Amino acid sequence: MTIKTVTYSQSKETMYGYGLKRWDKAGVEIELTESDNPENAFSMAKQLVDEQLSKIIHQEDEMKGTHVRDVVDNPEKLSLKDQLLRDMKQCKSLKTLKLYEPQAEKDAEFKLIYDEKFMELSKKHVS
Repeated sequence: MTIKTVTYSQSKETMYGYGLKRWDKAGVEIELTESDNPENAFSMAKQLVDEQLSKIIHQEDEMKGTHVRDVVDNPEKLSLKDQLLRDMKQCKSLKTLKLYEPQAEKDAEFKLIYDEKFMELSKKHVS
């Protein structure tokens, strides 16, 4: 038996508050020469994918506390929907606001606030 390529891929799911989630996927395919050891190639492929996923998650993971922001413990006893609406109104970046897009597509009240906040943040990015 001759192994010509080694392929390795991995995906990770990141859960955010209120049930929002994101999938990150990375993969690599390594072509082997006759002198290459398949086990070494597999180890290298796994290491490359692990490093790439770590970079992606750490660079883009605004919701995991990499930025200082106010955290409110729901002292008003708001419903989950009202908490989400309040949090969406407090978004400071389009990237964070985009996490609310799936909910905005399902609910008219979310859509209204989402659109207003999107316009506000879009104007800040243009200026």
